Amino acid sequence: MMLTAEALKDRVLTYVERQTIIKAALNDGIPEAEINQYINNALQRRLNDFSREELKRCPACGSQIPLLSHQCQYCGAELEHHENKDINVLNVQGEEMQIIRRENLKTELERQNIKNCPDCGAPFPLISNVCSFCGHILHEKSDSEFNVETLIQNIQAAIDKLKKAPKPTFLTVLMFRIDVILFYFAAAFLIISSAADDTSYLCWSSFLLITSLIMLAAKSMQKGDSPVQVADKEYYSAINSYEMYSRQTDTLYGENYDAKKLLENYSGEINKIKKMRSTNRSIITSLFLLMMAVPVILYLRAPSISEQYQISRNTYPKIYEMSEFSKVLKPHPVYPVSDMYAGFFSVKDDATLMFDPIMEGGYRINEYDAETGKIVYKIRVDNLNLISTGKKNGDSDTCVLKVFLWDKNKKPVGKDLYPIIIRFHDDDDDVSVMLKNGKGHYYGDFVSKKSTNNYDRLKEVADSAYYYTVF
Repeated sequence: MMLTAEALKDRVLTYVERQTIIKAALNDGIPEAEINQYINNALQRRLNDFSREELKRCPACGSQIPLLSHQCQYCGAELEHHENKDINVLNVQGEEMQIIRRENLKTELERQNIKNCPDCGAPFPLISNVCSFCGHILHEKSDSEFNVETLIQNIQAAIDKLKKAPKPTFLTVLMFRIDVILFYFAAAFLIISSAADDTSYLCWSSFLLITSLIMLAAKSMQKGDSPVQVADKEYYSAINSYEMYSRQTDTLYGENYDAKKLLENYSGEINKIKKMRSTNRSIITSLFLLMMAVPVILYLRAPSISEQYQISRNTYPKIYEMSEFSKVLKPHPVYPVSDMYAGFFSVKDDATLMFDPIMEGGYRINEYDAETGKIVYKIRVDNLNLISTGKKNGDSDTCVLKVFLWDKNKKPVGKDLYPIIIRFHDDDDDVSVMLKNGKGHYYGDFVSKKSTNNYDRLKEVADSAYYYTVF
């Protein structure tokens, strides 16, 4: 068929050409399956009829191939060829023939735009200046971004940029991580505080922790990168650039000597920074390990709780003697309760005489504290049990109960430390409720308002006291 012969004149059958031929055949009453079979057979015959010089594409897969190849490097088809045979194409006119000829012209223009190697004739990749078949290097485009001179200039510029990049010292890196350092010391002081049972270390730990958090927040709000962050970005950017230029040198320029030499220099600069970074990292790691070892060693070497107690007890024997002192006090046989309150409540059971060691700041210490500074003592009468007689007291809200101490001879004891007053007193406490309602009981303690640091005087009270009276 004449349209098919014209379409295959350039050995390329485009989609437009095939559709044009099928449309014309259908108008002539030829079935579509029959015309497709005819086109395929004609295409195969035409592809087998070529000269080596005319071959631009593989007859099997259509890929571009070098003229010197005897096998398609894409699909492996053997590239047999035959002598050209004249194809007689009638000079037919018409709309279909004009479409076919426009497609042939388009194919020829595409062929002319293929860049071929001047040595072997193989088509070049559009982005490459090196022939992948014979290794020929093409430098005909001096202004190309892939030109080897441009590559060398880019590598040199990258080396100069890396040399000018900031190179943080160990001290710079340490200051950049100062918030982490402070956080570490906060944790260290917390460990030491636990080991030494010293609240001063706990205060330092809290202070350093707050400071580190403030510095961390300030760092997150600051604009721009620190020298350490800039150096990190330059370092990793240099590694990426080196890999990119190495690939370009190997792929596009046949391992150019000048480019290779510059890449060696580039690699040397990168390795210098890498070594410095590794050294800084090793020093910081060693420093952190050393700092972590200090609180652990202190903690392990710290005395146990029982040892701390014994050391404290040996250091402050009077404090522990007074804090551990306890003596039974009996109700006065005649006046366990003063006449003022005898009708409203009675006392039951014995009470306990104790002493409270009080720090200068006013808080009570316990037997495990190793205290320093000024210590004073207060008298405590504990475990008093007051039971209502059933009679109500109309002045209960103004009643403030006290305790009076007697010796075995029923003589007063420790009057210079009086009053020993009920510890809690308000409208809602058990004593007020008991007196107001005339029922219930109070079980609690009385503590002297005055205090003393006279140890000998306390010993006299402790040795003499035997009875008590509530009034």
